[in-house]
Amino acid sequence: MVRPKILIASSVHVWNDIRVYYKETLTLAQIGDINLIAVRNDSAHGSIPENVHIFQLPLVESRIRYRGTPITRLRRIGKILVEVLKRDYDLFHFHDPELIAVGWVAKLLGKKVIYDMHEDSLEMFGSRKWLAAPTGRMLGWIVRLLELASIPVFDRIILAAQSIQRTFRSPRCSLVQNYPLRQDRPKPVLRPDNLPLKLVYVGSLSTARGITDLVEAVSQVWSESGRVTLDIFGQMGEMELAHWLRSPAFSGWLHYHGWVPVTELSRCLPEFHVGINPVRDYPNYRHALLTKIFDYAAAGLPVITTDLPGIMGEFGEDGFMASYSSGDIAGLASAIQAFFDEDRRATMAKKALDVSRRYSWDSQAQVLLEIYREILA
Repeated sequence: MVRPKILIASSVHVWNDIRVYYKETLTLAQIGDINLIAVRNDSAHGSIPENVHIFQLPLVESRIRYRGTPITRLRRIGKILVEVLKRDYDLFHFHDPELIAVGWVAKLLGKKVIYDMHEDSLEMFGSRKWLAAPTGRMLGWIVRLLELASIPVFDRIILAAQSIQRTFRSPRCSLVQNYPLRQDRPKPVLRPDNLPLKLVYVGSLSTARGITDLVEAVSQVWSESGRVTLDIFGQMGEMELAHWLRSPAFSGWLHYHGWVPVTELSRCLPEFHVGINPVRDYPNYRHALLTKIFDYAAAGLPVITTDLPGIMGEFGEDGFMASYSSGDIAGLASAIQAFFDEDRRATMAKKALDVSRRYSWDSQAQVLLEIYREILA
């Protein structure tokens, strides 16, 4: 059987993004030959399969937006368009709404096309800090209309979350959820109460994701007890935060590691006591299940999270989370202090591991492969 040639593209995500590369690209490499074109990332990574070829787009850090200026983004889109026009492939699989027009070009060339929708575009653009509210809302509606118009054109639209499925109910739209990669399940490690409480945050760093709320809350706990540390892993979403996080006031307890590969992250997460999800109550996050919740649970970490309906509806009865109201820094500080109780940590860590067994990328990988078999048949 001839293996299909698959072109995967993102003008926003780094090439070794967890969903783009570690989950979907490596899954699809089982059935096809892959060319992946995405944003440059020089961080260490594992071996790349022989049938996966990486083409890296330039990474230009903007003072305002880490993912680049509009001109940088347009240049990336142009490079992807050139690859679509010149490269030999059977199916074009792209991950960003700004590539919808490129997807239409691929269809005009007679190619199969899959659009992988990570977020609700209408709510995403409406909540962007760097866009004025009316502009963001208008841009969101334009993208939403383009997405709806693309349903009968593209061979499939893949949805990364159930919250998006409320709008995209066509048989041409399939849910492939962002469940965590399977890993050896660690055992919770009980530590004496006199050691610092080790908190961890994983994900993009932005005001909307609650990173400023988190740092201010931990700062309060530190000033009162001196028994807490915070480690942050993730890509900088707002460059002004990079300077703020390096403030000498935080040097005794805050450690920023930047972006790290998922394999390294999986190894180090079990070393912490509690995972934090401080995301603010923005429309784009209100019904979302952020992947960090799955990652924390898989590492046996109890979780402190904002009480958004999507998260609480999915996990609220499982007993491994403590919640607080979005934006309530004092409430977050109080939730952190409650985890000085070692017995509470141990009980909730066990429940986290129990919950994590319900979720695995393996099940979603099979869904993805079945979509490809159907389209390429």
